[in-house]
Amino acid sequence: MEKDFIEKTDLVAVQRNNKYGYIDKTGKEVIPLKYDFTFGFFDNNKIARVQIANKWGVIDKSGKEIVPLQYDSIGLFENGLAKAELNNQTFTINEQGQIVKDKKSD
Repeated sequence: MEKDFIEKTDLVAVQRNNKYGYIDKTGKEVIPLKYDFTFGFFDNNKIARVQIANKWGVIDKSGKEIVPLQYDSIGLFENGLAKAELNNQTFTINEQGQIVKDKKSD
């Protein structure tokens, strides 16, 4: 089953010395192992949520930061949108990191 998973994804998260990054199917490092955590690629294998120093952001398959690592949390993207939290305020962001809707904190 693990082989099937690897064959269906372009990049696989790896951890070394408590840092995460991504390798391709040949084992070549594609995205440096610099993240404290990642949930792996999703949304048709296009983007991944990553964390450094308790701040979350989103990268693309080249490792480019498409949502800055500034949020306290970022939820799953559905239909191109996700909930993000910063300083006890919740926002809806798109895959480019733009705030499309904000909600006052309770």
